[in-house]
Amino acid sequence: MTYSNENDFICACSNDGFIIENFICDWYRQFSDSQKTGDCIDGGAYQGFHTMRMCKYFKEKVYSIEANHTSFRELVNRIVQWPKDLKATPIPLNVALTGPNNEKEVSFYASKRHPGRSSLNPKIWESLNPGEVDYAEVQEIGTLTLDKLVKKYKIDDISLIKLDLEGTEVDALLGGISTLKRIRPPIVMEFGLRKHNETVFGQKLEDFFDVLDDTSYTAYLPWAVQVTRGSEIPFWYLFVCPNENTNYKKYLENNWNNL
Repeated sequence: MTYSNENDFICACSNDGFIIENFICDWYRQFSDSQKTGDCIDGGAYQGFHTMRMCKYFKEKVYSIEANHTSFRELVNRIVQWPKDLKATPIPLNVALTGPNNEKEVSFYASKRHPGRSSLNPKIWESLNPGEVDYAEVQEIGTLTLDKLVKKYKIDDISLIKLDLEGTEVDALLGGISTLKRIRPPIVMEFGLRKHNETVFGQKLEDFFDVLDDTSYTAYLPWAVQVTRGSEIPFWYLFVCPNENTNYKKYLENNWNNL
């Protein structure tokens, strides 16, 4: 399907979430041949949609991180059934990807009605869809920051990071400053934080832009428009790329132009 403008794309994604998910997969599929040597990190893997595609396109390990115990069991069960000829090896981890100030364990709020909306912060989805998400189950879950993950598993190179953490993506970036400065991976991330909902998210929009400045990264919308301090952010996914590598933006432009 061809979208004549950004509004059409946003509308289509709102009605069918797989449109943006497939767009993301096509984006990193395009540069996978030039990024064969690194591992991938799928933060908020849920049931493995992106993990499987990373295993298909890349050639090393894919760290598939899912905090929800129920979703994690489903992820592991699915991995066993995946094709045996996938290029990369999935490494499922039942932990929460957090910021640098979290304790060794955190309370994770699991939704039985909408498992994909389970979160470390139950206020977020309640603010978006009041009464739709029942967090009847609270799980105590271990944590890792991106930096600690890289150190623990001795990761030397990263081809790609995906973050879909139901509202705690900025915290995860704050927990990965050293990794971003040293390894320079491209990142695609869900991004619902805005000035008007900072209190609900418990995060600050300025912290996100401070991370970009500190690490020399740039954030783009799917149609390759740069997001800057004070600019409108009309979409809920961003592509965050190291400034010195313009190929990631070019691939993004190609994806958008080929829709």
